[in-house]
Amino acid sequence: MVAADQSINRIAGTGENAVAIRSKIFKLLVSPYFGRIDFSIKSLTPQPIYIGIHSFTDDMSRKGLIFDWRAPISSMFYDYELGPAEYQTPSVL
Repeated sequence: MVAADQSINRIAGTGENAVAIRSKIFKLLVSPYFGRIDFSIKSLTPQPIYIGIHSFTDDMSRKGLIFDWRAPISSMFYDYELGPAEYQTPSVL
């Protein structure tokens, strides 16, 4: 009985997670992002960073396409105006 109960709870949790992901994707379809930062590193093509209400990642490349407005990188959107800015990445342990 315990194993059956755990299995049912796991399936229910998976279903709830799928519904939450679906809801986020529908919100992103309506308005994928509200901010953009262009990173320009010496002699490289500028790389856009998009900021939205939810993060969105390409599962194949594991590359962040849209960053959540609460992510550390998003602070640049709020802290700087147009023009040069800088950002020090958090240390990776």
